[in-house]
Amino acid sequence: MRFRFCGDLDCPDWVLAEISTLAKISSVKMKLLCAQVLKDLLGDGIDYDKVTKLTADAKFESGDIKASVAVLSFIFSSAAKHDVDSESLSSELQQLGLPKEHTTGLCKSYEDKHSALQGKLRETSLRLGRLEAVSWRVDYTLSSSELREVNEPMIQLKLQTHGAESASTETTVVSVSADKLRVLLAEQLNLNRMPEGPELHLASLYVNTMCTGVVFTGPVTKSEVSKNPNVPFTCEAYRISATSRGKEVKLTLTPMKSDDSKNKVMSGQADQPMEIVFRFGMSGSFRFTTEDELPKHSHLRFHSKEEPCRVLSFVDARRFGSWQPNGTWQPDRGPCVMFEYESFREKIVSHLSNRAFDRPICEALLNQKYFNGIGNYLRAEILFRLNIPPFVPARAVLEGLKSEDAFENKKVVKNEITDTKSSDGSKEEVEGEPGDLIRLCHTVPLEVVNLGGKGYDPQKADYTDFRAWLRCYFVDGMQSMPDHNGRTMWFRAVRSRSVSTPKKKNAIKREAVTKTPKKEEDGPSKETAPKRRREVNAPQQEKRETAPSKKNSSSEPTTGPQRCSERVTRQNSTRK
Repeated sequence: MRFRFCGDLDCPDWVLAEISTLAKISSVKMKLLCAQVLKDLLGDGIDYDKVTKLTADAKFESGDIKASVAVLSFIFSSAAKHDVDSESLSSELQQLGLPKEHTTGLCKSYEDKHSALQGKLRETSLRLGRLEAVSWRVDYTLSSSELREVNEPMIQLKLQTHGAESASTETTVVSVSADKLRVLLAEQLNLNRMPEGPELHLASLYVNTMCTGVVFTGPVTKSEVSKNPNVPFTCEAYRISATSRGKEVKLTLTPMKSDDSKNKVMSGQADQPMEIVFRFGMSGSFRFTTEDELPKHSHLRFHSKEEPCRVLSFVDARRFGSWQPNGTWQPDRGPCVMFEYESFREKIVSHLSNRAFDRPICEALLNQKYFNGIGNYLRAEILFRLNIPPFVPARAVLEGLKSEDAFENKKVVKNEITDTKSSDGSKEEVEGEPGDLIRLCHTVPLEVVNLGGKGYDPQKADYTDFRAWLRCYFVDGMQSMPDHNGRTMWFRAVRSRSVSTPKKKNAIKREAVTKTPKKEEDGPSKETAPKRRREVNAPQQEKRETAPSKKNSSSEPTTGPQRCSERVTRQNSTRK
């Protein structure tokens, strides 16, 4: 049930649990207790000695007293925040189980301090300014007889912000070189893209490549700030290997065989392999560096047995990642979309009746129980390639697909979809792209793996190929909006277009056959044709008339680096 004083949301469980505690106090003492809580909210402080005396008859312990003060503070502040009147608040509290005489005193105190409480909340609330406008120019000396060396281009960014407390506008000017701007753009893209299945597989390849032939030694050390568990593993000599499955990476620490195994056990040295399962969160990755170049946010470290010592680090700037010593793959996660394709496809097809597929397709794709490895940028690219609107029900898109892949015997290439340019210069997908939605959930991540880069690949760390590969996610001209879970969905707006499921395609073909009109030999027979037949043929005529207009439209934006190169212009150049 939803309540106005909770912002039209369900009442928190802890508030419900403390309602029965408040009911133990008499109505008179309830009103006095409310007065103390309101004083505290208004900044005058609370007298806990008085509160203790007021709750003595009810035999409250210290925990009950703190809980009562906390629940009253929540009720008053939340009701004032959402501008709930005293009568509505009284009615809702009675629905939660608070006696009427208690709600009467509580709401009378709330009504008396309503305006003052709202004013205090406004004063103490955090206010942030907003960005009004952004402008830029490029300063570049084309040639000069006075300068021995021509300076590099400089980008001048002008940011105008609206003050939070006042109506004034502040202007900030920033000068950035071309190289720093490239780094800034790459880091911005990295911040807005969490590691997904391809990145975790590339991370496992990184570990296997960098740690081949390397012997590690000593204990596994953890940073002081990390709240993840310690890894109880110490060994004189061991090796590290890695595997991935969906959005998980497993490191295997394998002790090297030795003749003095008994001495190892007695000295606390590990003699059995240990598996550590990592989940990267929003920014996790592995780095293999020297001790002097240890990354700033290195939270778990494996030291090599060599001079100078090198360290394999699990780096996580935002600290949303986690690891589990002696861990296993999470049982709630489905088969990997990249390397367990047959099991993945079978699970989707056999579970379409599940409630999870009642949700929009863009949200269902993030359900790791079925789509293990798919994340935010992958769902955008997959739906974009198939021209599927992101917020249609998942079942409507997937129904009719079979466990057997119709394209299974066809050769899979890195980029199954090629781009062609239409007459207006915009990119279009080639007709007959092989694969349905389930297959693209398998092939599109593999394309990213083949690209490499992005800091997860030992061969290259730049984002150039990946940015060129993106067609929808964070691409200019595309639209974005949050889904019901608050995750930003990128998509291309499709006008008056229905989802093309296998069942619908067959139905359209049959309908086209039945609706194709036969040529009539004479004019009078057209006049005597049934009215119903004319109505059936009308949509086809309208479709033929509107077809040329769709061909000439330029609703689809250009994607990729081509679009960027067309738009980047030099606004102002000065000659020194």
